Amino acid sequence: ASDAAAEDSSGGDEEKGLGKQIFDAYVKTMDVATTLFPLWTVICSAIALKSPSSFAWFTTEYFTAGLAALMLSMGITLTPKDFADVLKEPVSVAMQFTLCYAMMPMLAFGLGKAFGLDNALLAGMVLVGSINGGQASNLCTYIARGNVALSVIMTTATTLGAIFMTPVICKAILGAVVPVDAAGIAMSTIQVVLAPIAIGMATNKFFPKLVKAILPLT
Repeated sequence: ASDAAAEDSSGGDEEKGLGKQIFDAYVKTMDVATTLFPLWTVICSAIALKSPSSFAWFTTEYFTAGLAALMLSMGITLTPKDFADVLKEPVSVAMQFTLCYAMMPMLAFGLGKAFGLDNALLAGMVLVGSINGGQASNLCTYIARGNVALSVIMTTATTLGAIFMTPVICKAILGAVVPVDAAGIAMSTIQVVLAPIAIGMATNKFFPKLVKAILPLT
Protein backbone atom coordinates (compact mmCIF):
# COMPACT_ATOMS: atom_id res chain seq x y z
CA ALA A 1 0.00 0.00 0.00
CA SER A 2 2.81 2.32 0.93
CA ASP A 3 4.57 1.55 -2.37
CA ALA A 4 1.38 2.40 -4.31
CA ALA A 5 1.00 5.65 -2.40
CA ALA A 6 4.61 6.53 -3.14
CA GLU A 7 4.09 5.84 -6.82
CA ASP A 8 0.94 8.01 -6.90
CA SER A 9 2.82 10.80 -5.14
CA SER A 10 5.71 10.49 -7.58
CA GLY A 11 3.34 10.61 -10.54
CA GLY A 12 1.63 13.71 -9.15
CA ASP A 13 4.96 15.44 -8.66
CA GLU A 14 5.94 14.65 -12.23
CA GLU A 15 2.67 16.08 -13.53
CA LYS A 16 3.16 19.24 -11.47
CA GLY A 17 6.73 19.47 -12.68
CA LEU A 18 5.64 19.14 -16.31
CA GLY A 19 2.90 21.70 -15.81
CA LYS A 20 5.39 24.16 -14.29
CA GLN A 21 7.81 23.61 -17.16
CA ILE A 22 5.07 24.31 -19.71
CA PHE A 23 3.98 27.43 -17.84
CA ASP A 24 7.57 28.69 -17.50
CA ALA A 25 8.11 28.12 -21.23
CA TYR A 26 4.92 30.07 -21.96
CA VAL A 27 6.03 32.98 -19.76
CA LYS A 28 9.47 33.11 -21.42
CA THR A 29 7.92 32.96 -24.90
CA MET A 30 5.50 35.79 -24.07
CA ASP A 31 8.34 37.85 -22.59
CA VAL A 32 10.29 37.54 -25.83
CA ALA A 33 7.21 38.29 -27.96
CA THR A 34 6.43 41.37 -25.85
CA THR A 35 10.01 42.61 -25.97
CA LEU A 36 9.88 42.38 -29.77
CA PHE A 37 6.92 44.79 -29.84
CA PRO A 38 8.83 47.31 -32.06
CA LEU A 39 9.48 44.54 -34.59
CA TRP A 40 5.79 43.59 -34.76
CA THR A 41 4.97 47.28 -35.20
CA VAL A 42 7.32 47.60 -38.15
CA ILE A 43 6.06 44.38 -39.76
CA CYS A 44 2.40 45.32 -39.37
CA SER A 45 3.10 48.84 -40.65
CA ALA A 46 4.80 47.44 -43.74
CA ILE A 47 1.86 45.11 -44.37
CA ALA A 48 -0.60 47.96 -43.91
CA LEU A 49 1.29 50.16 -46.37
CA LYS A 50 1.44 47.35 -48.91
CA SER A 51 -2.12 46.17 -48.41
CA PRO A 52 -4.28 48.57 -46.36
CA SER A 53 -7.33 46.33 -46.74
CA SER A 54 -5.58 43.66 -44.65
CA PHE A 55 -6.45 45.64 -41.53
CA ALA A 56 -9.85 46.92 -42.63
CA TRP A 57 -11.48 44.56 -40.13
CA PHE A 58 -9.66 46.24 -37.23
CA THR A 59 -12.22 48.97 -36.59
CA THR A 60 -12.15 51.73 -33.98
CA GLU A 61 -14.17 49.58 -31.59
CA TYR A 62 -11.52 46.83 -31.64
CA PHE A 63 -8.74 49.39 -31.31
CA THR A 64 -10.36 51.07 -28.31
CA ALA A 65 -11.06 47.73 -26.62
CA GLY A 66 -7.48 46.58 -27.24
CA LEU A 67 -6.00 49.74 -25.73
CA ALA A 68 -8.34 49.49 -22.74
CA ALA A 69 -7.27 45.88 -22.15
CA LEU A 70 -3.64 46.95 -22.41
CA MET A 71 -4.10 49.71 -19.84
CA LEU A 72 -5.99 47.31 -17.55
CA SER A 73 -3.05 44.91 -17.63
CA MET A 74 -0.79 47.80 -16.60
CA GLY A 75 -3.21 49.01 -13.94
CA ILE A 76 -3.02 45.74 -12.00
CA THR A 77 0.70 46.38 -11.50
CA LEU A 78 0.14 49.88 -10.07
CA THR A 79 -0.99 51.35 -6.77
CA PRO A 80 -2.28 54.82 -5.84
CA LYS A 81 1.06 55.43 -4.13
CA ASP A 82 2.83 55.14 -7.50
CA PHE A 83 0.84 58.10 -8.82
CA ALA A 84 1.14 60.02 -5.55
CA ASP A 85 4.94 59.71 -5.75
CA VAL A 86 4.92 61.09 -9.30
CA LEU A 87 2.68 64.03 -8.37
CA LYS A 88 5.04 64.98 -5.56
CA GLU A 89 7.60 65.88 -8.24
CA PRO A 90 5.65 67.39 -11.14
CA VAL A 91 8.72 68.87 -12.83
CA SER A 92 9.13 65.85 -15.13
CA VAL A 93 5.51 66.06 -16.28
CA ALA A 94 5.77 69.82 -16.86
CA MET A 95 9.01 69.39 -18.80
CA GLN A 96 7.51 66.69 -21.03
CA PHE A 97 4.41 68.81 -21.65
CA THR A 98 6.61 71.76 -22.65
CA LEU A 99 8.74 69.64 -24.98
CA CYS A 100 5.62 68.11 -26.55
CA TYR A 101 3.95 71.42 -27.32
CA ALA A 102 6.95 73.71 -27.81
CA MET A 103 9.97 71.83 -29.13
CA MET A 104 8.10 69.34 -31.32
CA PRO A 105 6.02 71.86 -33.32
CA MET A 106 9.02 74.17 -33.80
CA LEU A 107 11.21 71.26 -34.84
CA ALA A 108 8.54 70.09 -37.30
CA PHE A 109 8.22 73.59 -38.74
CA GLY A 110 12.00 73.98 -39.00
CA LEU A 111 12.45 70.62 -40.73
CA GLY A 112 9.60 71.37 -43.12
CA LYS A 113 11.14 74.68 -44.10
CA ALA A 114 14.64 73.20 -44.35
CA PHE A 115 13.44 70.52 -46.80
CA GLY A 116 11.34 72.97 -48.77
CA LEU A 117 8.03 71.21 -48.24
CA ASP A 118 4.95 72.72 -49.81
CA ASN A 119 2.31 74.31 -47.59
CA ALA A 120 0.14 71.20 -47.38
CA LEU A 121 3.00 68.95 -46.25
CA LEU A 122 4.32 71.65 -43.93
CA ALA A 123 0.91 71.89 -42.30
CA GLY A 124 0.87 68.12 -41.87
CA MET A 125 4.31 68.16 -40.27
CA VAL A 126 3.33 70.87 -37.80
CA LEU A 127 0.05 69.13 -37.00
CA VAL A 128 1.84 65.85 -36.27
CA GLY A 129 4.28 67.79 -34.10
CA SER A 130 1.42 69.40 -32.17
CA ILE A 131 -0.36 66.29 -30.93
CA ASN A 132 -0.12 64.39 -27.68
CA GLY A 133 1.85 61.30 -26.77
CA GLY A 134 0.20 57.97 -27.53
CA GLN A 135 -0.54 54.94 -25.40
CA ALA A 136 2.21 52.98 -27.14
CA SER A 137 4.67 54.96 -25.01
CA ASN A 138 3.03 53.48 -21.90
CA LEU A 139 3.48 50.00 -23.34
CA CYS A 140 7.13 50.66 -24.15
CA THR A 141 7.68 51.96 -20.62
CA TYR A 142 6.00 48.85 -19.21
CA ILE A 143 8.15 46.55 -21.36
CA ALA A 144 11.30 48.42 -20.31
CA ARG A 145 10.19 48.14 -16.66
CA GLY A 146 10.22 51.91 -16.33
CA ASN A 147 8.00 54.21 -14.29
CA VAL A 148 4.59 53.35 -15.76
CA ALA A 149 2.73 55.74 -13.46
CA LEU A 150 4.88 58.62 -14.69
CA SER A 151 4.32 57.61 -18.31
CA VAL A 152 0.54 57.37 -17.82
CA ILE A 153 0.38 60.80 -16.21
CA MET A 154 2.50 62.29 -18.99
CA THR A 155 0.38 60.87 -21.79
CA THR A 156 -2.84 61.81 -19.99
CA ALA A 157 -1.62 65.39 -19.48
CA THR A 158 -0.63 65.83 -23.12
CA THR A 159 -3.81 64.13 -24.34
CA LEU A 160 -6.03 66.52 -22.40
CA GLY A 161 -3.69 69.38 -23.29
CA ALA A 162 -4.23 68.68 -26.99
CA ILE A 163 -7.79 70.00 -26.62
CA PHE A 164 -6.49 73.56 -26.48
CA MET A 165 -2.77 73.36 -27.35
CA THR A 166 -3.12 71.84 -30.85
CA PRO A 167 -5.49 74.56 -32.16
CA VAL A 168 -3.43 77.33 -30.53
CA ILE A 169 -0.15 76.07 -32.00
CA CYS A 170 -1.59 75.56 -35.48
CA LYS A 171 -3.10 79.04 -35.39
CA ALA A 172 0.17 80.59 -34.23
CA ILE A 173 2.43 78.77 -36.72
CA LEU A 174 0.16 78.09 -39.69
CA GLY A 175 -2.43 80.81 -39.28
CA ALA A 176 -5.23 78.23 -39.46
CA VAL A 177 -7.54 76.86 -36.79
CA VAL A 178 -7.71 73.07 -36.51
CA PRO A 179 -10.97 71.88 -34.94
CA VAL A 180 -10.59 69.45 -32.05
CA ASP A 181 -13.32 67.23 -30.62
CA ALA A 182 -12.82 68.11 -26.94
CA ALA A 183 -15.65 65.90 -25.68
CA GLY A 184 -14.43 62.98 -27.79
CA ILE A 185 -10.86 63.30 -26.49
CA ALA A 186 -12.02 63.51 -22.88
CA MET A 187 -14.34 60.50 -23.25
CA SER A 188 -11.66 58.48 -25.03
CA THR A 189 -9.16 59.28 -22.27
CA ILE A 190 -11.61 58.04 -19.65
CA GLN A 191 -12.52 54.88 -21.58
CA VAL A 192 -9.03 53.91 -22.72
CA VAL A 193 -6.79 55.16 -19.90
CA LEU A 194 -8.33 56.33 -16.66
CA ALA A 195 -11.12 53.77 -16.16
CA PRO A 196 -9.04 50.65 -17.02
CA ILE A 197 -6.17 51.83 -14.81
CA ALA A 198 -8.54 52.57 -11.93
CA ILE A 199 -10.17 49.13 -12.28
CA GLY A 200 -6.73 47.51 -12.44
CA MET A 201 -5.52 49.29 -9.30
CA ALA A 202 -8.73 48.40 -7.46
CA THR A 203 -8.29 44.77 -8.44
CA ASN A 204 -4.68 44.89 -7.24
CA LYS A 205 -5.78 46.31 -3.89
CA PHE A 206 -8.81 44.13 -3.15
CA PHE A 207 -7.90 40.90 -4.95
CA PRO A 208 -4.10 40.61 -4.64
CA LYS A 209 -4.13 36.80 -4.89
CA LEU A 210 -6.04 36.96 -8.16
CA VAL A 211 -3.60 39.54 -9.53
CA LYS A 212 -0.63 37.42 -8.50
CA ALA A 213 -2.15 34.45 -10.33
CA ILE A 214 -2.96 36.24 -13.59
CA LEU A 215 -0.01 38.65 -13.73
CA PRO A 216 2.28 36.21 -15.57
CA LEU A 217 -0.44 35.79 -18.21
CA THR A 218 -0.78 39.49 -19.00
